[in-house]
Amino acid sequence: QTQNANVIASFSKKLSSDFRLDLKGSLFDSRAEQYPAGALLTYPQGLSPIVAVSAGVTPYIATPGITAITVPSTYPGNPFGVAATVNGVIPDAPIPHTMTDSKATRVVADLNGSIGVWDVGASLGYTKVSTLQTVQGLINVPALNAALNRSAFPFNVTGGNNASDIATIFPSSSVTDTSKLTFGEFHLGRSLMALQGGDMQLSTGLSYIDRNIESPAPPLIAQGVVNGNNAYVSGGQKDTAIYAEVVAPVLKSLEIDGDLRYDHFNNAGNSTTPKLGFKWKPLDSFALRGTVSRGFRAPNAAENGQSGQAYLVNTVADPVLCPNGPNAAGAAVNYCSFQPVYLNSANPTVKAEKSTAETLGVILEPIRGWSSTFDLYQIKIDNQIVAGQPDIGTAVRSPTPVSTLCSNGSGGTVTCSVNPILYIPVEYVNANSTKTSGWELGTSYRYKLGNYGSVLTELNWSHTMSYVLTLGGTGYQLAGTHGPLVVGGDTGNPKDKAQLSFTWNKDAWQVATAFNWMSSFDLTDPSFGITNCDAGASIGGYFPNGGVPGQYCKVKSFLTTNVDLHYQVTPQLALHGAITNLFNAQPPVDLATYGGGQLPYNPSMHLAGAIGRFITVGATYNF
Repeated sequence: QTQNANVIASFSKKLSSDFRLDLKGSLFDSRAEQYPAGALLTYPQGLSPIVAVSAGVTPYIATPGITAITVPSTYPGNPFGVAATVNGVIPDAPIPHTMTDSKATRVVADLNGSIGVWDVGASLGYTKVSTLQTVQGLINVPALNAALNRSAFPFNVTGGNNASDIATIFPSSSVTDTSKLTFGEFHLGRSLMALQGGDMQLSTGLSYIDRNIESPAPPLIAQGVVNGNNAYVSGGQKDTAIYAEVVAPVLKSLEIDGDLRYDHFNNAGNSTTPKLGFKWKPLDSFALRGTVSRGFRAPNAAENGQSGQAYLVNTVADPVLCPNGPNAAGAAVNYCSFQPVYLNSANPTVKAEKSTAETLGVILEPIRGWSSTFDLYQIKIDNQIVAGQPDIGTAVRSPTPVSTLCSNGSGGTVTCSVNPILYIPVEYVNANSTKTSGWELGTSYRYKLGNYGSVLTELNWSHTMSYVLTLGGTGYQLAGTHGPLVVGGDTGNPKDKAQLSFTWNKDAWQVATAFNWMSSFDLTDPSFGITNCDAGASIGGYFPNGGVPGQYCKVKSFLTTNVDLHYQVTPQLALHGAITNLFNAQPPVDLATYGGGQLPYNPSMHLAGAIGRFITVGATYNF
């Protein structure tokens, strides 16, 4: 269930004949409770080692692995006479669920007016978003295993356990994430001179933006007591900028637009980003337009602030402690095959991403009321910030020697002291580049129906011609595929998206119908070595032995229909309603995405299908 309470207030005052002050404030409070599919807790079959990590703490294995959850031979009701594993639902366990309480506060002040020939504006603002997340239904597996194996009053597998055991074995975990944004801007604008096409306009200004985020890992997860996402982020970014733009109508048929922006980031240095555009209109029914620009993205707090996430993956041999195998003299046998801790963390030396973009398009207005645009675009991003490849050679080792067993070279072992690996850093690096190209079409026409009002028809269509991701000098074409998998939720890349809408207006009535369509895409991701249907489906754990039915090798196209109604009862009172996904279209099966949790659908692309038909009604009254 969800609950939302929103309060919005505004105040406007004319300070003089030339200046006006506008104040706006809002407070949003959103609470939600979510239950996953298959919500009953079952006895775990074992436990992988749990890594503890938090800000300022070196990651370490806090909870060792447990091969199996068992009861002893003397356990009441155990008929086998030996220790036995436990299977089934845990009757006293709470139903796993997550509760969130998010509060967003925003205050903004705008001052606008004129001084002589100058238009003057200034803005100040502050935003804070705080989200408390509480997870219930976690399992402290070592505590459960210990309770099952204690000699007196062991944990009862059939239920009826005491409250103390329940609280210890099934703890709840809470954490609060907070992000803050403070900004200020001052800008000026005026006419510079008269040109053939009109006045040349200048706009210039200063801006300051301060962002901060505090997102710690939940304490029980950070301490390695229970499994979960132990990622944390702490840091901020300050951006001070100066900018200027000139719009020059050189001729009645030609307008040139140029702007220049200079930014200073406290965590990424300086950036100068220019843009040049033009619009040429030789005929009333035809215009040509285009732009050339550069872009800049400074690394965020997770990329070069204080952040991390520790994990275990593969088993390796320590190249220092076991360079020649476990039987070689001096080899630390426990480190010839072990799981090191990896720490994906921020990199203070990572550089900013830079981009270039070009557009070229036409505007057509062949008859009154019909307008169309068609634009080509190409965008290239260099120095993309991605997680680097692990290198055991960069491992951070314990400064204090520990005692372990070393091979004596003759089949036996002796006690020795070594400096083992604490963790292997996996820092963010500038590695990839992406180049995309495509086109966007927009066309609209208003039909006049006389006494029956009018209908506005609009079509917007975007098509991706190419999406090339370059990794290690090799380019991979991802348009129409599921790649890149490393993007959150494995969202996929359909080539086409379109919306066709019809809006009817008559007197106080307005009815709008919109058809939203997305093309199909396949399960492959060449950039991740996933080149066929079976490999794509295996990402989500479906059909692990291959043999995927052909109808699931492509995520089918998706069409939804939305209807909005508006009726103006009086100048102050309006009634409105909406139906999202009118025909209750179901989301297409997507076996590759991992964003849907246990369900094979893509929430980034097809969430409206997962929600189903959704109806809202309301009223608005202006005092």
